[in-house]
Amino acid sequence: MYTSIILLCALHFASIWATPVSSPEVLVPREFKEQRMDYKFSDLTNEFKGIDWRMVFRTEDCNDTQLDRIIKVTRNAASMLGVVDKATNGVLEYSEAWKAYFGFDLVAWQSSQTLRNQSIQLQRNIQLASKYAKAGRGGVKGEKVRTKVTFTCQYQSSCFKNAGAVAVRPRATHDLQGRIVFCPPFFDKKTKTLDDVLKTPKLASEVFEMNKLAERILIHEFMHVEKFGFAEHIGDVTAKLHENDRTIVPVYGESRCYEYARRYDRKPNPDVILNADNYAWFLLVSQVRAKRRGNWLVYFIDVCACLPELSARN
Repeated sequence: MYTSIILLCALHFASIWATPVSSPEVLVPREFKEQRMDYKFSDLTNEFKGIDWRMVFRTEDCNDTQLDRIIKVTRNAASMLGVVDKATNGVLEYSEAWKAYFGFDLVAWQSSQTLRNQSIQLQRNIQLASKYAKAGRGGVKGEKVRTKVTFTCQYQSSCFKNAGAVAVRPRATHDLQGRIVFCPPFFDKKTKTLDDVLKTPKLASEVFEMNKLAERILIHEFMHVEKFGFAEHIGDVTAKLHENDRTIVPVYGESRCYEYARRYDRKPNPDVILNADNYAWFLLVSQVRAKRRGNWLVYFIDVCACLPELSARN
C-alpha cells in the first residue's frame, strides 16, 4: 500500500516537472497558416532562409496589417543591404552616403593599414547581414545554413519606450535562435516606409528628423544580431561626438551619426564600425538616392536629393 502511494506521488510530481511553463521569453511556434493574404509561408521561407516566419504567420501573433508591413519592409531592407554587392570596387567609399555616415572617403580610409582593414570590415558587415537574411549564412562557399532569426509581434515586454523593434539575444537553451521583436511604434501611422517616402518626397525631411522609417529600424536591429557572423558585437554606442566634448550621448539619429563619423578632424573614426545606427543611415540614404534616380550608381556621384543639408555640410 505504502509502495503504491509513493509511486503515485512520484508520478504526480514527474507530471508537474514535465509540463512546459509559459513564459514571455519562451518562443514556442504553434499552428500557423500556410497562406495569409497573398503571402505563402513556404515562399517566404525560401526567399529568406535566415528568417523564421512561423511566429508572425500565427494569427494570434501578428494581425494581417502587421504581417503585411513586416514582409514589405523586410524586402525593402534586403534590397538596401544589397548595396555592397551592387557597387564596384572603390566606388562605394567615394559616395556621399559613405562620407556622411562613415566619415571621409576612400583616400582617408587607405591612410593606414588599420583603417584599411576597418573599411573592408564595414562592407563585410553589411554583406553578412544581407547574406544571412537571404541565404541563412554569411556567404562563405560551403558554409552550412545556421539557426534562423525569429520574427515576432509578441513578447513586447522586451520593448522599451519608443522602440520600433528590439533584437533579443539568445538567453537559454530553449531560445537558441534569437529574435527580433516588432514593437508597437513600428506599426504606428507616424512610422513611414520607404515606399511612402518615394511616393511623397516631402515626407523625407520629417521621416529623417524623427527617425521614423520602418526599413531603417529593421536594418538597425539586423546589425545587432550576432549570429549574422560579425567579428565584433555591433551595439548602440554612447560616446562623445567630438574629441573635446564633455558630454557622452547615445549615437542615435541622423545628425549624431553624421557628427560621430567626424569625431576626429583629419581622419575617420574607426569606432563607427561598432554603431548600428551609422550602418542604418548609410544604407537608407544610399537606397533613397538610388531609387529616386532610378539608377544604383547615380547616387555615388552626387549628394542625396532627399537631404539637401548634406551638400552644405560636406
